[in-house]
Amino acid sequence: MMSPEEQLLHIVILHSGIILSRKSHMSWREVSDEYDDYMTSLGPWPVSSVIDFIKEEWPDLQCEDVIAQFIQSDSETLSILSDS
Repeated sequence: MMSPEEQLLHIVILHSGIILSRKSHMSWREVSDEYDDYMTSLGPWPVSSVIDFIKEEWPDLQCEDVIAQFIQSDSETLSILSDS
């Protein structure tokens, strides 16, 4: 497993929320094919850049601890914001 500093994440913005993905997507089209309510995606970015972006765009969303747990796990995706 890569160290946290080496990991790259995609931010996937959906109509229903936001997902972080560590999957090795080749293009935004591959990402969009995976999610029916796809709006856009960013990345892959280093974890620190993802956290900085989330803090800037969604300042009320406190997710650093959740992201830290995610990057230590084997999970491929993490939902950090959802409508449900």
